[in-house]
Amino acid sequence: MTTRATKQTETVAKTHLIEPTDNAFKFFKNENICLYLMKYFSKKYKIKCEIPRQDPYEIKTPIEIILSGNKTNIVNVQKELDSIFKRVKTFIFNDENIDKRSNYN
Repeated sequence: MTTRATKQTETVAKTHLIEPTDNAFKFFKNENICLYLMKYFSKKYKIKCEIPRQDPYEIKTPIEIILSGNKTNIVNVQKELDSIFKRVKTFIFNDENIDKRSNYN
């Protein structure tokens, strides 16, 4: 994770990486989900959220979530992202029956 801070404005930029080995990686390969989350975080937390487009067939390169804005808001977004990752892992990708029926790659 990369952090850059400017003391004058309390603006922080962080890059959150989702590794290919992470269950959330499959979740973030969906462009519609990424677009929704970018809009949601930008509107709710008044930050800039970018998730660069990924080749849906690329399975070795980490996915980047680039967050910039007020430090407190960035921390809140990171907490919410962690919560989303835990829910995705628990409710979707840890269910062998769902995983067997779906093609995520």
